Formats: sequence, C-alpha cells, structure tokens
Amino acid sequence: MRLWKREGERKGLSDETMRRELRGRLEPLRVKPYRELQELPEWSTEDVVVEGIGAGITVYREGSAPDPLEIVVQFATESEPFLHFFESSQVVAEGFRVFPDGTVTEMLEQELYGWM
Repeated sequence: MRLWKREGERKGLSDETMRRELRGRLEPLRVKPYRELQELPEWSTEDVVVEGIGAGITVYREGSAPDPLEIVVQFATESEPFLHFFESSQVVAEGFRVFPDGTVTEMLEQELYGWM
C-alpha cells in the first residue's frame, strides 16, 4: 500500500524512515484480536525524535461493536514555519479495518488521505 505524504519546502525525513517508524507501531496492532483493539482509546499520541527531528505517532481507533473498527497510525513531524506565514510538516498514515469475525482489510488510499 502506498503511503500519502505532504511535505513543505524544508528537508526532512525520508519516506523509508517514516514508513519504518509508522509500521513499527502498526504491525503489532494488525495481529491483535477485535476485542483487544476495541479497548484502545479513540486516539493516543507518542512524541518521538527520529534522526534529530521531533514527531508524533498517533494511533486512532474509530468504530465500536458490532461494527468494524478502523485503526489508523499517523506519523507527523513537528511543524516548522516557512515564508513567515505558513507552517510545514511531513505526514504519513496507514491503516486497516478489522471486523468482529477477525477479518482484516486494508484502508484505501482515499480514506487515508482524510487522516492527513
């Protein structure tokens, strides 16, 4: 699955680095049962520093029984100003949908764009 990325005018983290950090949080969630995922908070953020750049990794959970749950992990670097009026950051997101029967499906690119 392709990850979306928005990037401003500054140098930042490589796609590979952001994906590695994001997937390090996503993969353990992907194998958890529906019941356990249902107990996650609606969102939680972990502040991290990657290659000297501050970032936040947020896990989102949407939905509740008996509906499918959507689990999205978003990696976003801290905003930096540019042109005195704007801010720029890098953001990637990836997610999946899990059904009560344990079926897991990947979220579509257009769905993930809404998390950016």
